[in-house]
Amino acid sequence: PSMTSPQIAYWEKQLEGSLPELQLPSDRQRPPIQTYRGGTFFFKLPANLTAEIKALSQQEGVTLFMVLLAAFKALLYRYTSQTDILVGFPIANRNLPELDNLIGFFVNTLVLRTDLSGNLTFHELLRRVRQTALDAYANQDVPFEQVVQAINPARTLSRQSIFQVMFAFQSEPAVDWSATGWTVEQLEIDIDTSMFDLTISMEDKETGLGGRIEYSADLFNAAAIQRIASHFQTILESIVANPQERICTLNILPAQERERILIEWTQTWSESDFPANRLFHQLIEDQAERTPDAIAVVYHSHAISYHELNRYANRLAYQLRNAGIGPEVLVAISATRSVELVVALLAVMKAGGGFLPLDPTYPRDRLAYMLSDSRAALLLTQHNLLASLPYEDLPVILLDDILKDTHEFAGGDDRNPNNLVTGDNLAYVIYTSGSTGQPKGAVNPHRGIPNMAEAYLRMMQKWPGSRVLQFSSLSFDASLIEILPCLLGGATIVMADREELLPGQPLAHTLHSQSITHVTLPPSILALLDDKDFPNLRVVASAGEACSQDTITRWSRGRRLINAYGPTECTVWSSGNVYINSQAQPTIGYPLSNIQIYILDEFLHPVPIGIPGELCIGGLGVGLGYLNRPSITAEKFIPNPFSRLPGERLYRTGDKARFLPDGQIEYLGRIDFQVKIHGLRIELGEIESQLSRQPGVAEVVVIVREDRPGDKRLVAYIIPAPGQTLSKHTLTAALRQQLPVYMVPSAFVFLDSFPHSPGGKVDRRGLPPPIELRPDVGVAYEMPGTEIERFIARVWQDALGVDRVGIHDNFFELGGHSLLTVEVHQKLQERFGQKISLIDIFQFPTIHTLAEHLETSGDANPTPAGGQERARRRMQAQDGLLRQRSQLRAGLKQRPDQKDTPDDE
Repeated sequence: PSMTSPQIAYWEKQLEGSLPELQLPSDRQRPPIQTYRGGTFFFKLPANLTAEIKALSQQEGVTLFMVLLAAFKALLYRYTSQTDILVGFPIANRNLPELDNLIGFFVNTLVLRTDLSGNLTFHELLRRVRQTALDAYANQDVPFEQVVQAINPARTLSRQSIFQVMFAFQSEPAVDWSATGWTVEQLEIDIDTSMFDLTISMEDKETGLGGRIEYSADLFNAAAIQRIASHFQTILESIVANPQERICTLNILPAQERERILIEWTQTWSESDFPANRLFHQLIEDQAERTPDAIAVVYHSHAISYHELNRYANRLAYQLRNAGIGPEVLVAISATRSVELVVALLAVMKAGGGFLPLDPTYPRDRLAYMLSDSRAALLLTQHNLLASLPYEDLPVILLDDILKDTHEFAGGDDRNPNNLVTGDNLAYVIYTSGSTGQPKGAVNPHRGIPNMAEAYLRMMQKWPGSRVLQFSSLSFDASLIEILPCLLGGATIVMADREELLPGQPLAHTLHSQSITHVTLPPSILALLDDKDFPNLRVVASAGEACSQDTITRWSRGRRLINAYGPTECTVWSSGNVYINSQAQPTIGYPLSNIQIYILDEFLHPVPIGIPGELCIGGLGVGLGYLNRPSITAEKFIPNPFSRLPGERLYRTGDKARFLPDGQIEYLGRIDFQVKIHGLRIELGEIESQLSRQPGVAEVVVIVREDRPGDKRLVAYIIPAPGQTLSKHTLTAALRQQLPVYMVPSAFVFLDSFPHSPGGKVDRRGLPPPIELRPDVGVAYEMPGTEIERFIARVWQDALGVDRVGIHDNFFELGGHSLLTVEVHQKLQERFGQKISLIDIFQFPTIHTLAEHLETSGDANPTPAGGQERARRRMQAQDGLLRQRSQLRAGLKQRPDQKDTPDDE
């Protein structure tokens, strides 16, 4: 047929702009090249539903096809939350007389693009679909191939370029076959190919509406397609019941599936039988009675039994009570890893107060804010930290003398103090990164701690004699999962210095030398360790960030691997999965005992199996809210719509997840702009807020980039104010006064403008990668001069992704972090025959100081051919010195100069 210019113009306008890819949730990742492997599923709508749909179409003055297509688009909207949806449909071109008798022969394809924004009712959506369909019919004479040529969409081998789903409709002609003497039967023929992700073909027969779904076998399992058919029928039932209902609230869940996800899967384990009337500190008192001589905590040469732990905690608890500490009163604790730290935690709970952990290496301004915002009544700390803490007029009790039985601790009351609190009272507050620009304190009550500890013990199989490494900084709730369940199970907590926990060889040495049996580490740290090096390690917990299949395969060999999940606001862990000798895909498993997990859409309706939604938590682990933040507490801690108990709350995590067909939960990332790097929770909004306050900053966006696999880093994109010149050095220095080091971006990109999406929002995916010849680090560039300096410079350039590094540039100010130091350390060891300590990179963070150290500490020349034996003897000698140092350290009873820094550095 002749093609008129107005028809081409119509389709160009209809399909102008970027064409959205329909993000249908699938069972498998889309392959890079479409294979066209397919499957077929047949279904039939009940006769009464068919009659109601036909009645609705007559009532609305639309065709049956329009009602069914609008219902299908409403279902796609509920699956994807996308409001710009394209669906193709084949059409018999009735404008060509020679094709009139070819019933069912599709000679053309049209595209219906529908805007589903505006919180539409189904009636309103149907009006839009009707008008778009009529416009498409009026311009149907354009062959589809010419439409494609006109708009020239971006091509990809993985999917169809314009639309990914088709919807077809056909009416069966009324023919009385009995009069012909023929017997006619329609056969359902399976088709093993599929051009599109989904094609739904509906047919109006004398027996009712029937349907066929052709689907891509690369993406979907047959069970998922069967659920789609049941959801389609359910949404049609909802539509005919009330066409004026908004599409966002139409029911799409059949009764059986609703019962499964709201009842069967909200708690898969049996109810815990822990004593509901006994709180954690009381259970530790029971443990001290059962195993008084078992070692509770060890730190180098310091070791105390459960009896001693309970006795010291009792003495400190009485002193805290004398100082006015009781229910709902916060006590700040800022201490290095030590035996005293564990005593302090237990003592505050025994006194009836709540503890507030403060990392002493945080910026002074941030610590001052936390102390002021929390209104802590007292500070527990150590002598060597006093000068760095902004406690001002806050009462202070020093922990250094607890184990000496001297001064105020001598002769104290050793008896267990009477309990003053209930499960609803405050137990602890942990400050997290805040999207408003300031950290916020998550308040957790006593009731969730025993439940969490009991569930942890069941998963970890922790028993007396186990040795548990305390790895995380106390300012992160991961430290509580290391300490509290360990005490409840009668195991030993092993404390270590910061330099002994650095990723790579130092941590590996600690795990081996301390005979650690249980450890909790982020996957990014596990990736730097060899799983075969630790014969004593029986259980590994992966937490803090998404776990990979490689992590499961490696670390579940011959041991238990726990992939755990839980926000700070819900008493550490809320779900977990156990892997043993497994190569399974990672999931966060099932809810812990007495924990309910729901996956809901933005209107708090449960989503179907396989469909992403927001992960929401109910039950014993839910916290009390945010300290002194009533508005954000009301926003995130909402009444539980699925509980019959008055006052029950549901915590909206902001995490995206979905139920798998077996009830396991798959974690899919964040809905908002909160991220995790190396297991540390970061609100990008807090960084953006701090940057926007700096002079000369007009606009700012902070994102996480992973331009090299496994190397996640924060990058700040800034538009300077007119006439302003900004530098990375100045901005970094300002941020370090307010934020922990792990929240300071490693790269800054200054732009004239941000890229924007067609909707006007900043296109974060379109932001350019940081390309820096040499970042501004506030010092003049000086070229490496010696062979050693040139080699170190090349190693740094490769690790940091910069083109040149001066000998006075600071490795960490260039964007280096603990994981990159491991890479640099390995390359230096490969090149030089001497044993180079990982600590050296921290102590000598510039090329000049590191090269000078290597030259003065021994033979730093590259190991010549045939010199391997000399290098081996040198390494053995240095290993002996390290052992002597460890023995000497173990013989020291006090470490007054001991300092600690956060694990994230």
